[in-house]
Amino acid sequence: MNKMTSFNEGQSGTDTAQIPGSTPVNRLEDFPDASTFLTRKKYPALRIPAKQTATLRKLLGKQLLKIPRMKSVYDDPDNEKEYRILVLASDDALNGPEVTGLVEESKGSITTTNHWIEMPYDYLTVEETLKRILKDHVEEIPSAFEIIGNIAHVNLRDDCLPYKYWIGKAILDKNEPRIRTVVNKVGTIDSVYRTFGMEVIAGFDAEDWSIVTVKEERCKFQLDFQHVYWNSRLAGEHKRLVTHIFESAKKNGKKQTVVADLMGGIGPFAVPLTSHENQNNIRVYANDLNPASYKFLKINAEKNNCRQISCHNEDGRAFVHWLQKEKIPVDHFLMNLPASAPEFLDAFRGYQPLSFDATEATLPWIHVHCFAPKAAEKEDFYQCAVDRCAEALGCAIDRNQDKVNIHVVRDVSPGKNMLCVTFCLPASVVDLRPIIIDLKLKTPSNQIDAADEASSDMPKSKRAKTS
Repeated sequence: MNKMTSFNEGQSGTDTAQIPGSTPVNRLEDFPDASTFLTRKKYPALRIPAKQTATLRKLLGKQLLKIPRMKSVYDDPDNEKEYRILVLASDDALNGPEVTGLVEESKGSITTTNHWIEMPYDYLTVEETLKRILKDHVEEIPSAFEIIGNIAHVNLRDDCLPYKYWIGKAILDKNEPRIRTVVNKVGTIDSVYRTFGMEVIAGFDAEDWSIVTVKEERCKFQLDFQHVYWNSRLAGEHKRLVTHIFESAKKNGKKQTVVADLMGGIGPFAVPLTSHENQNNIRVYANDLNPASYKFLKINAEKNNCRQISCHNEDGRAFVHWLQKEKIPVDHFLMNLPASAPEFLDAFRGYQPLSFDATEATLPWIHVHCFAPKAAEKEDFYQCAVDRCAEALGCAIDRNQDKVNIHVVRDVSPGKNMLCVTFCLPASVVDLRPIIIDLKLKTPSNQIDAADEASSDMPKSKRAKTS
């Protein structure tokens, strides 16, 4: 591993850059000396016979002090040979029935006492460390952060920015070697590629520092955190939709279930659906407009031995039209771009059914992510999200007839939730006039495992256009 640093080149520890309306940024070398963090803390304890130590440690396991690398058993300074001090986690543990009952039954051989423990800097948590140095300077201690591979990502408020290097150091010190770089979000999320500016405030910042590997659903994903979108908080949603499609594929009895992932990113849906862990009857056409996402989508498809996958780098609307032009019978469309995905539904105007259930044509399932105000949950269970989808489609969406299901993905902010709106594409879209897309669709490329063409149901001439 390269040498750890604590700031970007050009932003050294002597940085005195002025933040408008604030004090200068505190230099890293001014971070308080470790000795200033040393404290002594009094814990409740039991004085026990040395011969009973192993038995009582097992019996009182849940009540004992549990601090990483910190002992819970010490010699009794007054009688090291015959007695030990057993340190408890809190006064609640001391006064609980397990401990009080034990003391009463011992008839004096076990007694209560106190034990002082020295707590040096290394034993403090991130929150405890930052409280010591920031409690008089910031409104709220910034102890929360997201982990992406070996990168810790924070989103510091303005009042914390003068202490950003100190905050970064505390996070790094308490989480090495799991974390090797700490970054702070700078600016807003780009509306097109969902990326955001960031600065390294602690740790490794040499070339390619932002390329990391994350694990999800028994798959490994490589990504460049600076240039692609990844949110670890969406792991549950990735699993939910992947599981839903697996179950749907088992029930529909079709030789092959086809999924089109319009805003596929680096493959959190597409890769698990087609990886070596899940060789089945599912084929995925995965697309993303961001060239960096497309690059890592291909890498991840190869690394996870995905066979039934085609990777594309196109506009989402144009990709829908290309799938129709190539007569690819899609069963599920995934649209994971919550800020604007519903508006892309206008690409389905005039959509012609290509999938058949027995002798009857069927239209695909749509799974579209979006944001909605929390207040809408109690009012009419997010009818506003359904209406937004209907407006883009250009036709009504009936909750019953079109089998609408709304799943609350996560709490985004105090007033906003992220949703997944699932419905069967309404039959009335077939008669709508298709929109005109002023984009020249590039020839899709990089289908993984060309040998798989032989097993495809597509005519050879059409397979060639996707390989």
